Amino acid sequence: MSKNDFILEASPRTDVGKGASRRLRRIDGNIPAIIYGAGEEPTAITIPHKDIMKAS
Repeated sequence: MSKNDFILEASPRTDVGKGASRRLRRIDGNIPAIIYGAGEEPTAITIPHKDIMKAS
């Protein structure tokens, strides 16, 4: 891997919507995200905030 590559640990989530996303950010310290593309249905995931901070 090059110096700019990193690995994110993400987990799928079933609770979607504005309220669920706010709860993830405020209470759990996680980042809600959605993966689109490749002819597949969108997949809702959660990424820990600390992992994003380490990668930046």
